[in-house]
Amino acid sequence: MRRLWDHPEPECEEAEEHDWTSEGEGGLNDNPGVWSTGGTSMMFSTHCRHCGMRRTECTTGSQYDPGDCDTTEYEPALDWCAECQSEECTCEE
Repeated sequence: MRRLWDHPEPECEEAEEHDWTSEGEGGLNDNPGVWSTGGTSMMFSTHCRHCGMRRTECTTGSQYDPGDCDTTEYEPALDWCAECQSEECTCEE
């Protein structure tokens, strides 16, 4: 039986709800923020356009070992500029 290990989604500090995007997350231009981690497992990297919170989702795919589970983790941005969509603001330059 495959399990899902999921952290609850934290509230967005800048808006009513998160607006997740994979723009600028690396990977291929046609599929940003998506990474193969071997076999059928994948990792999806996104961030909130409002507050910069990072979300990393890892899926085990169809070829998984007993005890493996899908995960979703969240990491707050240290400093976020919503206008630049970056932790390094260039608005004032």
